[in-house]
Amino acid sequence: MPPPRPRPRWVTDFFSYETTKSVVVKSWVVGAVNRGVQLLILAYFVGWVFLHEKAYQVRDTVIESSVVTKVKGVGLYAGRVLDTADYVTPHQGTSVFVVVTKQILTENQAQGVCPESEAEYRCTADRDCRGKSPTTGSGVLTGRCVPYNGTLRTCEIRGWCPPEVDTVDVPVMLEAENFTLFIKNSIRFPLFGFEKANLPPPGSGGELGRCRFHPERQPLCPILRLGDVVRLAGQDFPTLAATVSRGGRGERRRVGCGTRGHGDVGHGEAGTRGRETGDAGMWDELYRCLVAKGLVKTKKR
Repeated sequence: MPPPRPRPRWVTDFFSYETTKSVVVKSWVVGAVNRGVQLLILAYFVGWVFLHEKAYQVRDTVIESSVVTKVKGVGLYAGRVLDTADYVTPHQGTSVFVVVTKQILTENQAQGVCPESEAEYRCTADRDCRGKSPTTGSGVLTGRCVPYNGTLRTCEIRGWCPPEVDTVDVPVMLEAENFTLFIKNSIRFPLFGFEKANLPPPGSGGELGRCRFHPERQPLCPILRLGDVVRLAGQDFPTLAATVSRGGRGERRRVGCGTRGHGDVGHGEAGTRGRETGDAGMWDELYRCLVAKGLVKTKKR
């Protein structure tokens, strides 16, 4: 009788049973080392991996956010009608802007020589003008002492003449208090497909153009009155609008929310040059402050 054919190894392995052999070592030293290693591993995962590194969370490092502002309003100032192209700088659509509430204009300026208007350049003879800095806020000193008017003499300069006098009292464009400020603030997390903005979703039927922000009645409206923004920040608009920065150095004012601003924007061309002084572009910072205080809320799309 022939011997039986050997079965394939996989068949033998499939119909076999294995068990782990346990060895119990009754030793205080080995037991303490074993439990100590287990506690160290547990402390590493709980303390470092979960609590410190927060490895159970997924983070999106490519965050897309934007803040767009737009001011609307028409004001009457010194017999001229001003729109946003005249009193807002820089151009609309950025997150920071300046609203001009006062203007100091020096008409009919041209390149030439003329007496300096600043008080520190008063003189009685040419020698008084030669020991000073060669440049002033309006031009370059020529070294001569010339008459400024019938009773006063000042140092002569070469530059834009007549020089600018920014100590005059000019009116304030108080209509700016009723101008409206539209703020579009959005943030997007591409990894999670999550987007949130302060605008109502499309097709919601909200009358965006007619609403005006109010902390209680319309807290989600993104259109604010400039006067309300300043009032909610704890300031008085006429006082803030009358703030003038002189000599190219902006005067800083502390706002209730902790933001600071200054404004002094100069521009000019041959024939007419001027300096516009007004409140700084602090509206974006004030809005962020109002959000932090809970007075402005955002709505998920």
